[in-house]
Amino acid sequence: MHHNRRWDGDFQTVRKLVESKVLGRLVEYESHFDRFRNHPRPGAWREEGGDGAGMLFDLGSHLIDQALVLFGLPHMVTADIRNQRGFGNSDDNFEVVLHYDGLKVTLKSGMLVRELGPRFVLHGTEGSFVKFGLDPQEEALKTGHGPSDAGWGEEPRESWGKLTTQLAGLHFDGQIETLRGCYKDFYQNIADSIVGHAELSVKPEEALNTIRIIELANQSSDQKRSVPFSL
Repeated sequence: MHHNRRWDGDFQTVRKLVESKVLGRLVEYESHFDRFRNHPRPGAWREEGGDGAGMLFDLGSHLIDQALVLFGLPHMVTADIRNQRGFGNSDDNFEVVLHYDGLKVTLKSGMLVRELGPRFVLHGTEGSFVKFGLDPQEEALKTGHGPSDAGWGEEPRESWGKLTTQLAGLHFDGQIETLRGCYKDFYQNIADSIVGHAELSVKPEEALNTIRIIELANQSSDQKRSVPFSL
């Protein structure tokens, strides 16, 4: 499920910055999810083509869902989707631009990014926010740690993002502590909703909207033009 990354600590931090308008009127939002893997992986179905294969369906679904949470549905979609490594039958690089009134949202991912750039870049009329590094929860799970461990979902200080803006008439230039992420909250909400103790945090139609953006992005890339959003 791609919705669990709404509970990434870095995204939670970005969401709070956007909602609090500390950057003023937001004019540009850029989100990256890059990796470096220049060789094929045996049995990697995402690289072999077919339904649901490729980077846009894989990592792109996370970036799209996060953008829709922050900004809602766009007016138009422009995309450039490629296979840069030359093997497999699926995309391994994409740039998707979601068009809003007065706001440009750029979502990017690639498999040939050996030197990683920022994870998030936000610019507004009062300032900017730049954040490097990925939420630590996935790597912690891979190494056998779990949500009950002390310090789960917390980022080290060196990974905190940098905020430069105007606050109450004062110039602020410094780090912002990343909020603690917790995927467990996503799955706990699903369990609670099944037994009638909570409303779903992620609605089925929100998943549909993400898939629709992916479809329009593929159409845009194939036709080499911007495509108006429609359900």
